[in-house]
Amino acid sequence: MVLMGITALQASPDSRGLPLIMLINGLLFLVLPEAVLRWARLRRGAEAYPPMEVTLDDEGLTLRTEASEGGLPWASFAEIQRHSGFWIFRISRSQAVLVPERAFDEGAGAELAAFLRERKLFRG
Repeated sequence: MVLMGITALQASPDSRGLPLIMLINGLLFLVLPEAVLRWARLRRGAEAYPPMEVTLDDEGLTLRTEASEGGLPWASFAEIQRHSGFWIFRISRSQAVLVPERAFDEGAGAELAAFLRERKLFRG
């Protein structure tokens, strides 16, 4: 989008509306995901998120709160990565489960990474 906006600006200097919108949208696509992750990392305290128990086993990932419980099998995840202090269990381009790295001690994080590499879900 950024390149298309720059090209459109250079091709038609008289018309700036659409090329500028393309340029701004392209920049947002680049910056927004990182900004959301950084903002989520800064949200702390009891009011930010309800206490949640995450269970990882051979079957998949299970999330429990006081009000609900749900789980996803490993086959549901398209990709798993670590980024900006979070484990990101990506289901699709627009859906993911975020688990803070601080939820795992160093040994558990390394064990999880090895387990996920074995299943070809993690390339970190």
